[in-house]
Amino acid sequence: MSLSKILDKIITKICHKENTTKNTYNLQELFSYKATINLENKVDIIIPIYNGYDYLTNLFDGIKSNTDLNYRLIVINDKSSDLRVLPLLNSYQEIFGSKMLLVNNEENLGFVKTINKGLSLAKENVIILNSDVIVPKNWTSRLLEPIIKNDKVASVTPFSNAATIFSLPQNNFDNDFNEDLEQVNNKIQNINLPAGSLKFPTGVGFCMAMNKKTIKEIGGLDEIFEKGYAEENDWCQRAIKRGYINTIAPNLFVWHKHGGSFNNKEKQDLLKSHLKILKKRYPNYSKSIKNLLKDGKYLSIRFWAELLYINAVAKTTEIWFDHICGGGTETYTFNKINELKNETLIIRIQNGWNNNFTISYYYKEYKNKIIINSLFDIEVMLKQLIPDLIVVNNLATYKNIYETLNFIKKIKSDIGTKISFRAHDLQFICPSIRMINSEHKYCYCTDTKICQNCFKQFKKLPISIDNIEEWQKNWFNFLNDIVDEIIVFSNSTKKILLTFCPNTENKISVIPHSVTPLRKVTIEKHDKINICILGKITIDKGALIIKEIDKLLPQYPKLNIKVLGNVKGSIRRHLKNVKVLGKYKVANLSNLIEKEQIDIVFIPSVWPETFSYTTAEAMSMGLPVACFDIGAPAERVKENNSGCVINNIDAKDALDTILQYFEQNL
Repeated sequence: MSLSKILDKIITKICHKENTTKNTYNLQELFSYKATINLENKVDIIIPIYNGYDYLTNLFDGIKSNTDLNYRLIVINDKSSDLRVLPLLNSYQEIFGSKMLLVNNEENLGFVKTINKGLSLAKENVIILNSDVIVPKNWTSRLLEPIIKNDKVASVTPFSNAATIFSLPQNNFDNDFNEDLEQVNNKIQNINLPAGSLKFPTGVGFCMAMNKKTIKEIGGLDEIFEKGYAEENDWCQRAIKRGYINTIAPNLFVWHKHGGSFNNKEKQDLLKSHLKILKKRYPNYSKSIKNLLKDGKYLSIRFWAELLYINAVAKTTEIWFDHICGGGTETYTFNKINELKNETLIIRIQNGWNNNFTISYYYKEYKNKIIINSLFDIEVMLKQLIPDLIVVNNLATYKNIYETLNFIKKIKSDIGTKISFRAHDLQFICPSIRMINSEHKYCYCTDTKICQNCFKQFKKLPISIDNIEEWQKNWFNFLNDIVDEIIVFSNSTKKILLTFCPNTENKISVIPHSVTPLRKVTIEKHDKINICILGKITIDKGALIIKEIDKLLPQYPKLNIKVLGNVKGSIRRHLKNVKVLGKYKVANLSNLIEKEQIDIVFIPSVWPETFSYTTAEAMSMGLPVACFDIGAPAERVKENNSGCVINNIDAKDALDTILQYFEQNL
């Protein structure tokens, strides 16, 4: 019966923590199930019936159509008060014939005694089946296989939408299920675990296989549990004490209404009293549940089952190869996740300059993640999922770029998935990511011989490359021959891309990021011109420019400069005139701008940014923007006539241009 009600607080507390699991399985072996048991194996299926008329047709029709082993039904009508139930059972007895034994209790015995009555009539391995379930094709062979292959397995429970520690997709939760049952099973049926390799403190009795050898040795359910709740937990614990194992059928998913079998006001009192019995008999039971919920094998198998389940029910599945650095790319990623996740399963694959890959999935309110350690495992995963789209979002922190590009090429060849490339930076041209040379300046260089002279800086990067020419050849071949679409976020980036890859023009779409508009600001009159620099300012984002501006600022008494965000540490420590205010939340930016009486936002980036969220945020607040004449910021300032473009990448030119802008616009 229901473990969730008994240990709800324990399980909920642990399950709802966001932890990262390290995968413990060889995925090629994990997804290699092949049925090997003899279908002549016999099983007795015990079904206690008390009312539940609305569930019975689906239950028995499913058993009739989908049971693959040599079965006998032991159906016990526990004196149902609904007068429609008995005639329906009689009609099914005629349909099943000798395969169904129908027993009518003369008085209502309750769940536990009714099950025990069924156990006394059983001759084979047993499945206890509630009336509020629907079973898929070939369900009995998958459920019984662990017992048939390992006689030390006492009980086997499948995954379900409502089965506490066996629930999918959310653990310890009665998940709604309005999906195609066979579609879900078609996805998870390949999961393969050695019989009994994953041990559980208990099974869950809505659909639980029981070993006839164990029943003979330890007996049936303890009738102290009367009408139910905790009786299967007690039986499974008794089995463990005798050296048996309770395990899972990870390749089987059974629909369960939960609550359809039993609906009475005594439930809460039963739960309280039965919990006391369970705790007294098995003092370590709660601890064993806690340990299970932290166990790497359990968490790994749950992750893969969840992923396959959601892959089966989602309309589409997308794979996103992404870096680990945050910033604008990550903002874009999560904006797209939030936009798509109600219908699309998004699986994000991240690599951080090492051999590990973090796999995160997002679908509706569900999310989880796991760490795996090879592209081969990713290949096995993708061949199970058959995604609709692979998005190469950002590979800036991938250790083995060539291997990754060739891997994506192979996946496209093997499963025919469409490939989309998103140009968040200029990595496809230069390993520095932003075409910043060894002198920390943007170099719009198309001569690989000149680039090779700059190679010394790349040796500091945590990637393996031999030369720039090979780097560009790999990337340009990938963009020309493998990628189906290229999304850039500004015409500036498109122009740069076409300079190096002119054959990609028909693949390119310019789609700027979507940015939630911020509140328009009202700035009160004041004497000086207050210039604001937004964000985390690295060398590429203009930290050296700020260093020079700090030296020059005393020569410009009309100007104040404030940084809402941070500046590279080695430079920030020496700033005397530029005020750094620290981190901020975008939602509070309009208030901060008004508080600091900001007149203009300066974007000091020295590379051609492909979009620039800070530029978009500044414009949405109604502020003018100053920037150098490169990249997306300059493009938008010119298009919107909303600020000033600085001709030279130079600190003095920046201050002079901003000052001149305000003198001309007063």
